[in-house]
Amino acid sequence: MRGFKNDPSINLFTNFDPFLSFSDEQFGVKNRSFINGAGEYNAEHPNLWRLGREAYIFMTECFGVPPTENEFYWLADKIIEFEQNEVWLKFANDVINQDNNSLQFDRDSPPIKDIRSVVNSSNCDEGWFTNAIMQILKPLIVNRLIAPDAIPDIEGLLWGISLLWIDDALRDFQHGIVDSTALDCVQQSAASAKIFREAIDSSRSAVSATNRRGATAKNAPTNTLKEHFLSEWRLTGQEYKGISDFARIISARDGIQLDQRTLRKWISEDNKQRLSR
Repeated sequence: MRGFKNDPSINLFTNFDPFLSFSDEQFGVKNRSFINGAGEYNAEHPNLWRLGREAYIFMTECFGVPPTENEFYWLADKIIEFEQNEVWLKFANDVINQDNNSLQFDRDSPPIKDIRSVVNSSNCDEGWFTNAIMQILKPLIVNRLIAPDAIPDIEGLLWGISLLWIDDALRDFQHGIVDSTALDCVQQSAASAKIFREAIDSSRSAVSATNRRGATAKNAPTNTLKEHFLSEWRLTGQEYKGISDFARIISARDGIQLDQRTLRKWISEDNKQRLSR
């Protein structure tokens, strides 16, 4: 993906074919190796292959079919389109310039104040902004300030970036480059995708827990009332002509708003449960 912004005609897959390398039933999966378009295989980088396979499985779920090079070229365009989106660039700038929302290249770098200047610089790697926006969005999602459904598929973009950098990582290995920027981009984007998924799951779990607590609190008075009348029926039910008679008299006596049908339902369910024990 290196230089892709400046040269749309560049071949993203000279060292491996994503379909042959990662799709189920293909030779690459059977042998856990990279396969290029000529059918040549490379099994020297198992950790890199595993990351690529994980990214490919995710993308297969997104596309609904095992993606080929064409789908990844389309995805590369979408990544670049997102990373040049003025709305999201402005959003990121607004957030990082608020208190306690700093963004840094690393721990020893000063806070970034203008994301546009970074993205527009000649040495900015594709995928940097998507990784940065993940860092910005994560606390907002965890704290439920932004709903996951209200943002683009950042997780999918990150997995796509991870896979699209693999070709350059393989090229670096061939040239003996140990400190590979491409490999760092593969690993960082995969890690970011997993972190972002955890943030989304955490947010949704918190929402579900809140809803459950709300439902429990809402139903608590009704449940208490239910247990009260069931207890009375068990003790004095024989004094009434039947369930309908009990429901009618108790409703009139206590002035409750629950109708007789509800009371009959409670008693019938309770009788069935006691008989089944």
